[in-house]
Amino acid sequence: MMENKFSEGMDRVLRHSRLEANRLKSEFLNTEHFLLGIIGTENSARNILEALKADLVQIRRKIENISINNNFNSNPDRSIMPTKLAEYSLKRAALESKQYRSDEVNTIHLLLGILYKIDDPTTHILEAYDIDYE
Repeated sequence: MMENKFSEGMDRVLRHSRLEANRLKSEFLNTEHFLLGIIGTENSARNILEALKADLVQIRRKIENISINNNFNSNPDRSIMPTKLAEYSLKRAALESKQYRSDEVNTIHLLLGILYKIDDPTTHILEAYDIDYE
C-alpha cells in the first residue's frame, strides 16, 4: 500500500494540533485540535473557512469552552495518541486526496475528513456557519 504524503501545510497543522492538545490539557488528540491547527496556521483550509465567513475567533473560543474541563497533566514532549475519530478523519483525508488525484494530503483534505463524520462535535461547530461536507 502506498504511504500517504502530507503537504508542508498539513505537517504544520498536525504539529500545531499537538501543541493545542497539550495547551488544552487533553489526554488525546482529537478533531477539535485539528481544527485549531487549521485556524492557527496559514493554510488553504483556513483560507476556505475565512472565505465562507466562519468566525475563527469564535470557533476557537467554542473549542476552548468544550475543553475547559480537561485536566490531564501533559508533558509537551510526550507522544499524544489520536482518538478513533481523529484517526478516521486522517484516513478520510487520505481518501479525499486520492479521490481528487492529489499527490499529497493537504489541509483541505483534512477539513473534508473532519466534516465527513456528521456526529463529530467539531462538525457541529462548523455547521453553525453553514459549513458541511456537501
